[in-house]
Amino acid sequence: MMSNSTHGFTMRKATIHDVPVIAKNLLTEGLQDFRRAGVDPVLQMTLDTLISDSYILFSPRDIPAGLVGVREDGCIWMNMTHEARKYPKNFIRWAKEFVTNRKPLLWNEVDIQNNNLRKFLRLIGFKIINVTLCYTRNIYYVEFAMINYDAT
Repeated sequence: MMSNSTHGFTMRKATIHDVPVIAKNLLTEGLQDFRRAGVDPVLQMTLDTLISDSYILFSPRDIPAGLVGVREDGCIWMNMTHEARKYPKNFIRWAKEFVTNRKPLLWNEVDIQNNNLRKFLRLIGFKIINVTLCYTRNIYYVEFAMINYDAT
């Protein structure tokens, strides 16, 4: 069942069957992030979908645009396809609404080389809180967070 349209995008609860659809159309930057981290995108998205409150996002044309989710501890993740990029203003508005009132604290980290994602995170209200080095892969990550004072 689809949710009401929010800025042209709709979503429904995700299942592991949604993962291959998103994986084959991932944004180039997202695929590069997985590769630099040494993580298989399909396996990671499957795990995230299973252990999170996760959704598949559809564009105004009803084409899969991404998988998003929030774990119980507030760790948020998003894997977008090229379809989301076709509607940048609508997608940013949808994302701002999605993160509002999800959890009191949302957080994660992003590869420092993914400039577009860092800009997007700032646009939807996240703050950069730290830069860390992953010694096993020699990659720097930017930690980000958002406090939702009105979240339950």
